[in-house]
Amino acid sequence: MESKIKTVKLSEIKLNPDNPKINYRQSVFICKTCGDKFKSVKACKTRTPIYCSSKCFGESIKKYKTCQYCGSKFADWTRDKYCSRECRIDASRGVSLSEDHRKALSEGRKNSTKCKGPKLYNWKGGNDTFKKRSKVYQNNRRARLLGGGKLNPIFLNNLWIAHRGLCFYCGQPLIEYRGLEHLTPLSRGGKNQIYNLVYSCKSCNSKKRQKTLEDFAIATGRIWLVDKWEDIFIEAYGKQ
Repeated sequence: MESKIKTVKLSEIKLNPDNPKINYRQSVFICKTCGDKFKSVKACKTRTPIYCSSKCFGESIKKYKTCQYCGSKFADWTRDKYCSRECRIDASRGVSLSEDHRKALSEGRKNSTKCKGPKLYNWKGGNDTFKKRSKVYQNNRRARLLGGGKLNPIFLNNLWIAHRGLCFYCGQPLIEYRGLEHLTPLSRGGKNQIYNLVYSCKSCNSKKRQKTLEDFAIATGRIWLVDKWEDIFIEAYGKQ
């Protein structure tokens, strides 16, 4: 024969705490959050369970607010006006900052110690020290390229015509990628002289790396590249 479990209301326990007929541990309580029935071993005359689990207790103390962009509700754990990062980005897209906001940002940057001189993480001295830094940072390709001299656009056009749209090293058509290759790399003292430039594909440019034309020709067994370079240079130089 099944034993019948008596459902006890909270009000009944509070009004009759000394009722000897009530077995508190066997009594069934109703959760205030989810409404489910539950038992509790901690129930006694002075302790009335209200929530069936810690999750329901956490839900009871949560505060929700409405997202100002999508209108959905989310837990109010922060001071944010939006429920997610996507909503915050979408809400600010296309909205220009007010003049007061711009002035406040400008004043904040001026007064900040992080945005002044050597304390700024990417500060390198500006244009006044650019030439000096170009010599110091030899691994900086942009600095080496500018230090190698100006490129001659007329010669580059004639050089492209002499190449006939093909890679100097492998002879494949240069359709998706056309790289300006230095026969003597900038890292090894090469300059932007007209006799040091050819066009190559991305694959050959990566394979050559820091080798000179002679080293690359010997390593790949293409000694005829030296004669090919002379023919292309003479043809491109003669059209100037």
